[in-house]
Amino acid sequence: PASSAPNFYYGVLFRQSAGGKYVAFLLGPQGIYAITKRENGRTTTVVAPTRNAAVKPGMATNVIKVYAVDDHFVFEVNGTMVEVRTIAGFPAGALGVIVARSSGAETDPARVAFDNFKVWAVK
Repeated sequence: PASSAPNFYYGVLFRQSAGGKYVAFLLGPQGIYAITKRENGRTTTVVAPTRNAAVKPGMATNVIKVYAVDDHFVFEVNGTMVEVRTIAGFPAGALGVIVARSSGAETDPARVAFDNFKVWAVK
């Protein structure tokens, strides 16, 4: 990230479909990750914010990977697998990057830079 403001998350969203339905793999500048899903206009937590040594805190660069086969997902940060989950109800969709602020932190500045965004088929 380009900013170390504590009240935001950044990451990738995937399996985005009509109506704003998606899954998001998020990192926070405190060295944490979280997984959320959005459907029916509501965001719910799949994995609560979790501290992990693989997530570099502050303004350090993190490499994020998500492997997806059907409803099985493997989440990786900086070459370390941090989570394996089955998340039903998200069979296909678009993907992209996301920056989200914590509730009540709408005035905190958050600047994030993404580069080297790649997509490839799992073999």
